[in-house]
Amino acid sequence: MRHRNSNETNHTVSVQAPLGELSTLSINDLLRVPADSRWRTAVVLSFWFLSLLVSVGTGIVVIDSELSAIPFNFLGFDAHVTIYPPLIFCTVLLFWMGFLWAFVPAYFATFILAIYSNMPAGWAVLFAFSDTVGLAFLAIAYRSTGIGFDLRNIATIGFYVLASFIAALAGASGSFIWSHTQNLTTVETLAVWEGWWLGGFLQSVLICGPILFLLTPAVSRLKFRWFGVAIRHHRGALMLTAATLMAVFLLCAFALGNAYLSRLRIGSQLAEGFSAAQIAAFADSAVVNLAWVSVLLIIASGLGFLGLTARWNKELGREVRVRTRLLEQARKRVSAIINMVPHMIFARDAAGDFVFANRATARVLGQSESELTHTGSQSLPDVSERLEKLAEEDKKVFSETAVDQESVEILKNAAGEERKLRVSRQLLEQDEANSPAVLTVAVDITEQEQAEARLTALVSDLADKNLELERFTYTVSHDLKSPIITIRGFAKEMARQIGAGNTEELRQDLARIDKASARMQKLLDGLLVLSRSGKLSGPKQRVNMNRLVDEVIEIMQGQIADSGATIKVADELPDASGDPVRLFELVQNLVENAIKFTATGTAPDVIIGCEQFEAENRYFIEDNGPGVDPDDRERIFGLFEQVEQTDKGTGIGLSLARRILQVHGGTIWVEQGRELSGARFVFVLPPAGPSQKG
Repeated sequence: MRHRNSNETNHTVSVQAPLGELSTLSINDLLRVPADSRWRTAVVLSFWFLSLLVSVGTGIVVIDSELSAIPFNFLGFDAHVTIYPPLIFCTVLLFWMGFLWAFVPAYFATFILAIYSNMPAGWAVLFAFSDTVGLAFLAIAYRSTGIGFDLRNIATIGFYVLASFIAALAGASGSFIWSHTQNLTTVETLAVWEGWWLGGFLQSVLICGPILFLLTPAVSRLKFRWFGVAIRHHRGALMLTAATLMAVFLLCAFALGNAYLSRLRIGSQLAEGFSAAQIAAFADSAVVNLAWVSVLLIIASGLGFLGLTARWNKELGREVRVRTRLLEQARKRVSAIINMVPHMIFARDAAGDFVFANRATARVLGQSESELTHTGSQSLPDVSERLEKLAEEDKKVFSETAVDQESVEILKNAAGEERKLRVSRQLLEQDEANSPAVLTVAVDITEQEQAEARLTALVSDLADKNLELERFTYTVSHDLKSPIITIRGFAKEMARQIGAGNTEELRQDLARIDKASARMQKLLDGLLVLSRSGKLSGPKQRVNMNRLVDEVIEIMQGQIADSGATIKVADELPDASGDPVRLFELVQNLVENAIKFTATGTAPDVIIGCEQFEAENRYFIEDNGPGVDPDDRERIFGLFEQVEQTDKGTGIGLSLARRILQVHGGTIWVEQGRELSGARFVFVLPPAGPSQKG
């Protein structure tokens, strides 16, 4: 059952405690009610103020009506009883509203009663605490045990009777101050003392008990509905100790006080001339009274403490189960969180045995979590060997030479791959039953470093491309502008010649315009081919290089025949892996380059072959041309770069060759010819895999 009180600034939720458990109605509870329900606060305060007035008034009535120490005989036993209504009201206030609500009327009623009886003010201030001591014991007893006061079962009834008896003894302590200030005799003192504790006990059991039994459920529900105050109080060891010590003290005071007053009464009767038979009868009566009360007190105390112990054990067992369940839930939550982390998290003791390991650790090491945590390190030789480097760093933590440390280490995973880890360690203190362990968190940074390397390479490639783009923009604007200027100039000249009728010069100018436009077309075609060279036309496959070279030579047969070139191809060129279309463009550009750039009057001579160097296939195309100066061997692969500015080329061919090889993961360079006197262009392509099909 839940109840919510709210206002504009806060919200309070209270959960109802077991019926009849002691709970205090505080001033804050009264002030926290909504504005439209403030009448509830007025009702409670009016009820309390009325109880205060009735307590004071009935206390005065007790004095005027001489209701103190009334003698009576019960089954042959002589006793005295005092009727004191204020104690009834204050006991009910204690259980329904709290100790402070009961303390004020109890104190003021007793204080006014004392002043009304002509007790000195100093003694009256002290005397007024007598009833409040008994109420304090009841409050401590119920707050410390948590037992309900609804009196619905034998346990609550027994505890209420026992607590009421001890509280009555505590409240009767004021009888001695009363007897002293009223100059009572010893016999009168005994009667007053007996009347006070017996009257208080009987009132509590016979009057307050039925009231609590009948009205407590309704009052508890009303408090909770109006104010939401039915909160279980914490019962600490200090409160239990205080209640026990007060109970023991009051029991001892009762026994000693009864015996002491009995001796005083016997002495007074001897002084007053009573006969031996009368004195013996009085002594027997006192001993019997003391014996019966003591026996009843011992039985009640025993039953009460047995019940209390059983209740404490039950509550303790329940609390242990609740805490165990919460701890297990917390453990499962932490375990689930740790297992969701993709990084290795584990702890190992000084012997190298795993204390715990998460799922990522088990996956990397190729073991199950159970195998890691329930199998000694000696039984996992493969794991121990792979963790040997990590174990060396663990020793530094155990020796406290590196309490908290971070390092980068290499670890082979279950597949035998070397992984780079960023490892953090910390000494994990454990309880006395377990030795310390090193908590390790290892983050796999292999992909991160590879990504960083790729990013660095991409940035470098981007910088190169930006530089190439800058050169491209400049060259295009220069090389394309020249034909346009030529065309425009000769167009103007043609207009003039047409007007003059000079047809011969007109034909020459048209020829120059055709040559300039052809040059422009050639440049644009080269740029178009270059733009496509950065992309593969299809998936990579196994390429037969001898067949590809034969196709290139067949396509270029007309150009070869016109130049009188001789091309020699090695018999066994190894297959390569790549895009056949782009590799065809690569070989064609290099062969065209070898044929075009030869000495004047010399027939081109070209050799196509391959050399193997450290598992690398190095294809080459060598010519008998003038060669390339070492200072120009890198520059000629730039866009529109030529050793000599001629009309034989556009400066795009070698840039195209390098771009194609970059896409294939290969490279190209130029060196001095070996068999011929010219240049040798060497390029490397990835070898064809056994699974690739041509």
